[in-house]
Amino acid sequence: MKKTLHCFWAILAVVAISFSACKKAEPTVAEKMIGIWTLNKFDFKIKVAGQDFPTDTADTDPTAEKPLLEFKADKKLVITTKDDDGNIEKREGTWELLENDTKMKMSGLIDPEGFTGGEFELEPATIDALQTFTITELTGNSLKMNSKGTTKIKVDPFPFPVDVEINPFIELKK
Repeated sequence: MKKTLHCFWAILAVVAISFSACKKAEPTVAEKMIGIWTLNKFDFKIKVAGQDFPTDTADTDPTAEKPLLEFKADKKLVITTKDDDGNIEKREGTWELLENDTKMKMSGLIDPEGFTGGEFELEPATIDALQTFTITELTGNSLKMNSKGTTKIKVDPFPFPVDVEINPFIELKK
């Protein structure tokens, strides 16, 4: 009887160890990022010379197709959008995780060509800062991030450049 009891406990221990060894490891932040994400929400706040500046980022057409961001395992980023005529446009960039996976730096998210010359020009350092996000939430199908960039631009009626702070918020869904 004593031998049977020892055998029972030994078999139970082996079974318990085998079940605990089969647990699947929690995916890393990088592994959760891989895949195609849809831009679900984009919002930003602007301060000019320390004062809030009104912005209108409400979706004008909720049925319109939203941009896609594809994060690839090789750290490439593909951004797919449609122009006003419905033509598909793709832009490529990169992505990397920083500061113990709490921040993400991207390139290619902002097209620098759209922010050179004219009334509203962003400096390269500002574009870089605006493409570096703090990850505020990441699950298997939801990613929320925010960023902050400050630049000097000439804004009428000021006769000199003023500090402009831009704080974008992005929500993506898989």
